[in-house]
Amino acid sequence: MWQNRVINFFKASTQMGIHNGVLKNVQIVDITKGRIVADMPVTKECCNPVNYLHGGMSTTLFDVLSSMAIRSHFEADDIEPPITVSVELSMSFLAGVPEGRTVRLETETLRVGKKIAFLIGHIYDKETNKLVVTGKHTKFLM
Repeated sequence: MWQNRVINFFKASTQMGIHNGVLKNVQIVDITKGRIVADMPVTKECCNPVNYLHGGMSTTLFDVLSSMAIRSHFEADDIEPPITVSVELSMSFLAGVPEGRTVRLETETLRVGKKIAFLIGHIYDKETNKLVVTGKHTKFLM
């Protein structure tokens, strides 16, 4: 099943380089072609000095999972997915999420062309269902 290949790639990518262990608690909740939904508990290592979800952690979460949304377009068709690199990544932080809560990220592709992909994402405080972060991501497909 192609969804398992995307999930396995995600798990492998969270264990290497800068992502090593940082995203270990992310659970993919739903995956369809062009859309990924995942939950992550806000633990101490994800927080800023005042014990709220760090903006860099939100950005990393969105960066990695939006890349998986692109990958799902190719996995679904049994085509080898391209390597992707960020061209632009923009985040708006609307509210904080304290340590101990869980966030839900929903990311989806708006368009995947031959060389450029456009994505959006939203992060919610799962307890309150409040929108806390929005993101926009443009990626180059190599």
